[in-house]
Formats: sequence, structure tokens, C-alpha cells
Amino acid sequence: MKFKNSLIFNISGGLGKNIIATAVVKALKKQHPSKDIIIVSPHRDAWLNNPNVKEIVSILYPKDEQVFYAQNGLDSDNTILKLEPYSSEDYFYKRKNLAAIWCDLYDIPYKKEKPELFITDEETESAKKKINFKDADKIFIIQPSGGAPGQPYPISWARDLPLPIADEVCEKMKKAGYRVIHIRRKDQKPLKDTEWFELTARETFALIQLSDKRLLIDSFAQHAAAALNKPSVVTWVANSPKVFGYDMHTNILPEVNPSFRHTIDSFLEPYNIIGALHEYPYDTDRIYSVKKILEELK
Repeated sequence: MKFKNSLIFNISGGLGKNIIATAVVKALKKQHPSKDIIIVSPHRDAWLNNPNVKEIVSILYPKDEQVFYAQNGLDSDNTILKLEPYSSEDYFYKRKNLAAIWCDLYDIPYKKEKPELFITDEETESAKKKINFKDADKIFIIQPSGGAPGQPYPISWARDLPLPIADEVCEKMKKAGYRVIHIRRKDQKPLKDTEWFELTARETFALIQLSDKRLLIDSFAQHAAAALNKPSVVTWVANSPKVFGYDMHTNILPEVNPSFRHTIDSFLEPYNIIGALHEYPYDTDRIYSVKKILEELK
């Protein structure tokens, strides 16, 4: 596929990072309203129906990437935007949120643009059908675990909500009359007192839009909730809400102090986000107050 006189914006990383990037592209389009923006990403679901985007190119293999940039890079009139915000000094020192850091890399004026998702009525109806939605339903969504498949640990302490806390919150919310729906992959551990449905990413976005209450971690669902203007409670461990979070959410940090610090593997980041067990800094898994989480959900 060959483009002319376009801005080709490349996003590496997961679905959540792509949702953040929609804010960057919104700012980019304001700066260059007459230019076509081409998205290069394996995560089309973050970009479908986005009015700022002309085309979405999914590149899954290195060979295809070489061919694409040979056609659209050197000796073309396209502008390639392929810098990595995670490699910037502002990211390492946690100076700004990621969208602002990303914009700074390309001298794009950043005016606190928020992520955006554009869900169709058909996608919403499909989600409703799969979960057997009734108008009287009160829906509470929880995403206690994130990350990609095949990680070395099924639970990442550096990002995930401890499962005993998650179970307790779900029990309380179910008793309060909510349908408790667990966002997870098939290979992730189910929580007690929850429902699970095999939804597409787009149907999951629609489910978030339908929901009344949400308890999330620093993963794609909290970015989707921000993009859909759904204030949520978000728990944080190793990552910083200053970089990855949103003021519209209620961001909860651990309530206990670290009792142990193993630094031998640290390089640029204090902890490995996969949750290496020997780096766990606490002497308990009760790092949040269930009472406080429930109060914030109210």
C-alpha cells in the first residue's frame, strides 16, 4: 500500500498505548488539518471510525514493515512519525503524561487532548445481546489483571489488583445489586461472584460505555473509560497516574509502605512491569483498603 503526502504515525505496544495515541493524533490533526493521517498499528480496534484517521495499516511481521517503509519512507513526500515516547527523558523522569510527552517529541502543541473511541450502535447492540442486557441492569465492571498473553507470571504485582481484594469488592458489589462483569482473557483466573463473556475489543468498549461503576487497573480498560468519558476507580502499584492516568478517574495508590527494596535488576525503571517476584516490596498483599475502594465506587 502506497501513500502520498501523508503523515504516517506508527504505534508500537499494546491496546492501551494505542488508545492514548488517539489523543496525540487528535492534536496532530489540529496542527495539520489538510494532511491525511495514516495509522500503522496491529491494534485496529483503537482506531476504527476515528475521524482524524484516513487509513489504518496493520503490520504484523518485520518483513512487511520493511516493504511498507521502503514504499512510503525514503524518497517519498510522506512524513514518518515513529519515535518512541518510552525512550524519552521526560518519560524516565515522569515529568508529564504520556500524550504530552509524545506530542513534545514531534513539536505538536498539546492542549490536554483526551483519548477518543468511536463506538457504533451496532457494536453496542452486539455487546448487549451477548451479555443479555436488560434496561434495569446495574453493571459493575472490574479489570484486576492486565498484560499480554504468555507472561512469566499469571499475576503481575506491579500492576494488578491483588485477587483477595478483588474478590471481596466483587462480593460487596453483587450484594449491592450490581451485575459484576469481569474483564479478562480466557487464560486469566476468574473472580468469585462474577460473570465473564467472550467479547471483541470493540464490544468490550461498548460494555464499558454501558456500565454504571468500574474498578480498573493501569491497563487498556482505564484508557478506554477515559476515552468514553466514564470516570472510574483505578488502582496503581508501580506505574504512575501522573504519566498514565487521568484526572477524571479516582486514582488509588497503595496504602502501605514498602518494607523491602531489591534494586539489583533496576535500570531506568524501579520495577519490572511483569511483576518479577523477587522485586515485590511489601510484606502483605492487603495493599489497598477494600472499605476505601467501595467508598470511592459510591
